[in-house]
Amino acid sequence: MRASAIAITLLLVIALAGCNRARKPDLPGGVIVKPQVVTVTREVYVRVPAELTDPLPIAEGPLAQCPMVAADRKQQLLRANADRKAVRALSGTEAKP
Repeated sequence: MRASAIAITLLLVIALAGCNRARKPDLPGGVIVKPQVVTVTREVYVRVPAELTDPLPIAEGPLAQCPMVAADRKQQLLRANADRKAVRALSGTEAKP
């Protein structure tokens, strides 16, 4: 067993002897590249408030209440359009951290 341990150690030493060599650069002709500063622009989007994206209730009712239901639906459409206008106003603004 002692001889096999020595043989394994000797093989490991021989195998690792080549690891200490200096590596050549991957660039052809040994070209030296100077580091440059790169500026990266990161787009950050504005989060839309939840109250602008909440679903609106849909007014419903019997045929006898048609004028009242129509008036309710008109109010809901006006509110939906106001929410869309507020979202459009947020579009393209800078996000606050």
